[in-house]
Order: sequence, then C-alpha cells, then structure tokens
Amino acid sequence: MVLDENVRREIVAHAQVLFQRYGMKKTTMDEIASSSGRAKSTIYHYFKSKDDVFDAVLRKELQDLRKHVKALVDKEDSLCSKFETYLVEYHKEMVNKGNLYRLSQSDWFTGGAVSYKRFDYLRKFERDYIKRLLEDGIDTGEFTVLDRSELDWFCEVMVAGFFGIVRYSLESSEGSIDQDKLVKASKLFSSKLLT
Repeated sequence: MVLDENVRREIVAHAQVLFQRYGMKKTTMDEIASSSGRAKSTIYHYFKSKDDVFDAVLRKELQDLRKHVKALVDKEDSLCSKFETYLVEYHKEMVNKGNLYRLSQSDWFTGGAVSYKRFDYLRKFERDYIKRLLEDGIDTGEFTVLDRSELDWFCEVMVAGFFGIVRYSLESSEGSIDQDKLVKASKLFSSKLLT
C-alpha cells in the first residue's frame, strides 16, 4: 500500500482530538481508527505504534505553535519586542495546546526514554529558534551582551526559564499567570537581559 499524505494528516488530526480529550494513556489505536474512519491495520500501516502517532501529533502542534508565534514575532521591529512577543505568545499557545500541555504537565517529569526523547525534541526546537533570533540580533548589532560562541548555554538557560513559566502556569493552584503581569515581566526581561 502506498502512503497517502492526506490520509496520514487525517489520522493525525483525529488522534490530536482524542489525545487532547482523553490523554495518551487512555486513547487506543482502535479509537483512533474509528474516529478517522480507517481500519486499524491502516493506522498501523502509517504508524508503528500509538507512541508514533502521539509523536506525529506533537510535531504537528509544535509546527503550528512555531508558525503562529513566528508570524507575530516577525511583525516586530526590534529584538526586544520580538522576545516580548515570543515569551507572551509562546506561553499562551503552550497553555492552550492540549497535547503539549499533557506532555509538559506529566511526561517530562515521569522519566523514561520516550519521555526524555519528547522533551529533548521540544527543548531543542525552542532553543534553536531562540538562537536564530539572537544571531539576527548580533547581525543587526542589537544584541551585544554575548558573542556567538556563548549563545548555546544562554539559549539553554532561556528555554529552561520559559518552560518553568509554562509549568508554573499549568500546575499552579491559582491558575495561569495573569497575562498583564506576563507582558510586564517580558518587557522587563527583554529590556534588561537583551540590551
């Protein structure tokens, strides 16, 4: 059987809804097949396992997240305003993305090779984007605090901080961080740390 990319996208879209609603552990391949109107054998033709389907859903959500955030960041003129927008929009979208939420709330912290692999993929995905923003800032002369050789560790620290803010919002008994406070904090962070 030849793989049809449209069929694969449909399976991922249906699985995304199920994972958001029931979580990965409670969603079965039978449910994914039924929801997508495909035979279970068809699902296994496109994906080796439920983990493989979940990884495809996470990649899709990360790509959607990046596309959304990047479109807003690209509208900004300065490095500081780009980072302000990045921090606020990244936070908002991470909290709103059901499967990224589930990953960040549970899988990151329960251990295991699969969980670490997913977390590492997400960490590198964000680190590389932040690094590109800072490299652009170096090229334009807006970011002079560090040179290129120090960007890797700096970006790792920034990603850890961003993930901490998202985790706090997801796990706090008080709910998500107030958006106005997050905007103020991001302005302070950007103006003091990046200039």
